Amino acid sequence: IPYSTTDFDEAVRLFLTDFDKFKDNECYIYDAVDLLRQSIANKLTDTSRKMVSAYKAKDYFGFMSQSEKLISLFDTLDKVLLNSEYFTFNSYIKPIEDYSHKLDDFTKELYMLNAKALITTWYCRLLSDKGNLHDYAHRQYGDMMSSFYKMRWEKLIEQVKVEMDGGTAQEIDWFKVEWDWVLSDTKYTKKVRKDSLKAIGKQIL
Repeated sequence: IPYSTTDFDEAVRLFLTDFDKFKDNECYIYDAVDLLRQSIANKLTDTSRKMVSAYKAKDYFGFMSQSEKLISLFDTLDKVLLNSEYFTFNSYIKPIEDYSHKLDDFTKELYMLNAKALITTWYCRLLSDKGNLHDYAHRQYGDMMSSFYKMRWEKLIEQVKVEMDGGTAQEIDWFKVEWDWVLSDTKYTKKVRKDSLKAIGKQIL
């Protein structure tokens, strides 16, 4: 991160002091969500590095403490993103649904599969793994943070816990895990949240 995250967080805090005044302004909410999104993303980066350090030091409790913090940050990030329609997963797939609603079911499902694969596996195993295109077009959308990214971290953390407990962790087929998400027919949030971003900011900053 090529800047001071402390300074950045202070800027976000100052921006949110006007939340009550501008909470009904769509442009202000867009910026508030985007700023908080970056602040949380920075904390996710820092926390994941601390997890790695604890793992290398064989510090089981330190690893678990940082892991719990990481998962909690994903939940908070998901909540923040769902406060603006422009940051929801529904905003990404809605144009696809609108365009294909009169088409046959096979075509609808194919469009949706392509849309979800594009921002995750980049379609097939060969391109995803050997082609190094995995996560090439990744996005930070509300609903996706909890259903996709948090899910991946939870599986990894569980695997590492087994190893740190002296067991033999079962190897994870990550492409299959992600492809199952691509193929899922989960319904995503259409209603935008109306949380106090000022209160959330105070909590995380």
